[in-house]
Amino acid sequence: MGDATAAAAAGVRTVVRNPVVVGVTAAVLVALVPVAGALGLLGLGLTLIVVGPLVLKLLGGVVLKPLLFGGIAGVADAGFDGETGVAAYTGTLSEHYLSLAGAYGLYEVVVLVTGVALGVVVGLVAWATSSLGGAAIDGELLAIVAAGLGGLVLAALAVAFQFVDVAVVVGGVGALDAVRTSVRLTVEDPLGVLWYTAVRLLLAGVVVLPGAVIGLVAGRVDPRLAYAGLAVGALLLPVAVAAVTATHVAYYRRRRPVE
Repeated sequence: MGDATAAAAAGVRTVVRNPVVVGVTAAVLVALVPVAGALGLLGLGLTLIVVGPLVLKLLGGVVLKPLLFGGIAGVADAGFDGETGVAAYTGTLSEHYLSLAGAYGLYEVVVLVTGVALGVVVGLVAWATSSLGGAAIDGELLAIVAAGLGGLVLAALAVAFQFVDVAVVVGGVGALDAVRTSVRLTVEDPLGVLWYTAVRLLLAGVVVLPGAVIGLVAGRVDPRLAYAGLAVGALLLPVAVAAVTATHVAYYRRRRPVE
């Protein structure tokens, strides 16, 4: 479990030593706003189609995630070895975009198939209970159990697939090998990976916490001042993304040393 805390420390040091990582992250976040908006409009156009939201989720994973997390991972990775900057971002995408899109796409497909399978199982259980017992199982209870189990399964998938981006960018593997590597890293040390996931979330929370505190305190003085907290949070978001992504790279490099 020491890999997680050591990776967080290394990630933060890298960002402090190379603040350009935060600058590139901020620029990418701003540049992706219209892209996300276009995908949102596409989603509205697809609402009349049953599979519209599913298509939108797949497109979001394939388009947005490589541009943000994949590209920033390349910037952070270069920062561990020396100087980094915009060239590292563009170089990462030119070399690895298709593999990143493929790896993220595989994750979205697995999530989709798993969700459909869970829905089918819940439906069969409800039907079987109604047919055999003569009375349907309590709908509210079934919904709670299904939501709980579904949430656990989807969370497990998110944890197991979380290393696909760094496997591509740092490890230099293709989409399928990235999925295998990510799952293997999780299976080799499940408790360590769970702790690492918690450390990543905690690090992000610590970075953006000042914005929440300022918004809460200022809002009590004057509700209009709550926007100050939102402004601080927006300014700290690139810092959080950069620090968490650098930590992600550091953890992968510790688990799979780069020669």
